[in-house]
Amino acid sequence: MKILIAVDGSPDSMEAVKAIGRLTEKTPSQILLATVVNPPEVPIDASADLWVPQLLQQQEELAASTLDNAAALLAGHDHVTTKTCTGHVTHSILDTADEYGADLIVIGAVGHSAVARIVLGSVSDDVATHAKQSVLVYRRSEGFAAGGNDLRVTVAYDGSDSSEKALVDFANVDWSGDAIVNVVSVASRLEMFGQEITPAAIEESAKRRTDAKRLAVVGAERLKKHVATVAATMMESDHLGEGIMKAAAEHNSGLIVVGDKGHGFVARLLMGSTSRYVLRHATQSVLIAR
Repeated sequence: MKILIAVDGSPDSMEAVKAIGRLTEKTPSQILLATVVNPPEVPIDASADLWVPQLLQQQEELAASTLDNAAALLAGHDHVTTKTCTGHVTHSILDTADEYGADLIVIGAVGHSAVARIVLGSVSDDVATHAKQSVLVYRRSEGFAAGGNDLRVTVAYDGSDSSEKALVDFANVDWSGDAIVNVVSVASRLEMFGQEITPAAIEESAKRRTDAKRLAVVGAERLKKHVATVAATMMESDHLGEGIMKAAAEHNSGLIVVGDKGHGFVARLLMGSTSRYVLRHATQSVLIAR
């Protein structure tokens, strides 16, 4: 597995490095640590020549220091390289991931460093939205702590190709039996335009719940050989994204795994808008599988 981790020295990005380092200890992987120096947009005149070069030098020095500190957190890994990119932040991360042939991009949810603030919310959202690769947006939490032993995960599954990819992405990491996993499938609640509940509506609602429960069990069975503790949960909700997040909250998960797009018969559980909803509203880390 080839992983690009975008870093800027902020707590979220450095904790993401430590978390990925722990998770890949027994998984063959190559890691590229990348940061971005974003030149300021200024008018081209004589005054700019007085301060722009000095600012760029300062940012480049900070970028080098950030990469050194991040690399030190992965001292036990054999295949770690670093790269400083220059240019538009989101474009630089995406282009570098393509050039590197990354399977996964990791980016912190919040950043604040002078190194182009690469993990500031809008950038992590843009990277997660436009990347061709799977993307992990890291948020620090007790259920996904860099130094903790308990990783609590909610995996959304609806039988679609994208949810299958989510299972594969999760299974590709050697969790060493530490992960406590809950596979959830959401049955969308039937919209009622009147007060009277017809027998047909009752039957359809029951079918949706049954289908969702069956899919959750199928997904859980698929993961049993990869993790020691896995359960299946059916949630019924008016909004699929809310159903996923409610299941994650009840499970006390630190990581939610979703596919990017889905078209399964359980109300298209992992449709693009759902994965984006989870990404923007969840308090946990989110892995969007592609």
